[in-house]
Amino acid sequence: LDFQAVPSQEGVALFWEVSGEAGDGDWYVERSLQPDSAGHVWMVARGGDLHYSVIDQDVHGAPTWYYRLHQTNRNGESRLSEWRMVDLKAARPMMQLIPNPNDGVFAATLQLTRAQQLHAELLDVAGRVVWVQDLAAEAGIQYLRVRSDQVPKGIYLFRVQGEGASWTQKVLVE
Repeated sequence: LDFQAVPSQEGVALFWEVSGEAGDGDWYVERSLQPDSAGHVWMVARGGDLHYSVIDQDVHGAPTWYYRLHQTNRNGESRLSEWRMVDLKAARPMMQLIPNPNDGVFAATLQLTRAQQLHAELLDVAGRVVWVQDLAAEAGIQYLRVRSDQVPKGIYLFRVQGEGASWTQKVLVE
């Protein structure tokens, strides 16, 4: 389970990916001011997908929030993720790469104010394109899965170009 919580322009962006087959249970988000006690809990999704995302817009009144996922399966089993801290005082990134460093497989999250065509590419230090993807993206949080695990270890630039905007971040492949 890959669960991330990051500041966004709309509040806190929560997204997770289930490894393997899609789950059959329900997903709940727990939000708290302290990581040792559960706070507000709400159901965010039914099972059946591999990728999920939701934005918590009700984050006013505190600079730091903690989030974790709770999944309950139809067979009665449940599991909890680790707590994720979100510092709302930090700059709200327009693009985030997770994990970074990585093994050539990572996710990029983008905040888009409108639907648009995107061109994403991974460039080596000489400026050569080693991975590329074009896609039509909707407004809101976009979750791009990058599978460039055939590239050698090293430092790369990940660049996404949209209509009138561009985002670039350094990526370390180990």
